[in-house]
Amino acid sequence: MDKIPEFQFKGQPLTDQNMQRMLSLYMSRDKEVPIEQDKELAELFPVKVLIKRIAGYGLPFNVTNFFFLMSMVTFTEGNPGKIMMLLWLSNRHYQKTGVKLLGIHEWADIFPMGTPTGEECRKFWDSQKKVDEPLGNMLDNPNYWFTAQQCTTASSRLQPPSNLQSSDAHP
Repeated sequence: MDKIPEFQFKGQPLTDQNMQRMLSLYMSRDKEVPIEQDKELAELFPVKVLIKRIAGYGLPFNVTNFFFLMSMVTFTEGNPGKIMMLLWLSNRHYQKTGVKLLGIHEWADIFPMGTPTGEECRKFWDSQKKVDEPLGNMLDNPNYWFTAQQCTTASSRLQPPSNLQSSDAHP
């Protein structure tokens, strides 16, 4: 089976505008909590996509409201394809560290030099597309997310959930 390629990026520093937005968002929240517990955020479409994919793929981790807000402001901008990239990077981080609730500190570990540029996102997106993949790309198929050993211990992950649609929106 093919593997999803590594998402390699140099990163870009936060712009002054994004830094101000991030600090404003950070200061407006009482505490860092799992994303679905932040009732205001849980109603946003990008959050619903994120929660649905975490549950649908049976991912063993969750993200906090701060993690999502940082990602939304600096990287995903609500784009479903970029949300899948964020989840892929988060899954790789979980596999390396075992941390099950990704917060602001884990976000900084994933993006130590800043978030990917638009061009870096496009290159990664194009590299993981597959013509013979029913969903059009490997990120939308959980078979590519787990090792063979993980798949045998979690057989429910072997089929893409029927309620998931392709996130083929080019980032």
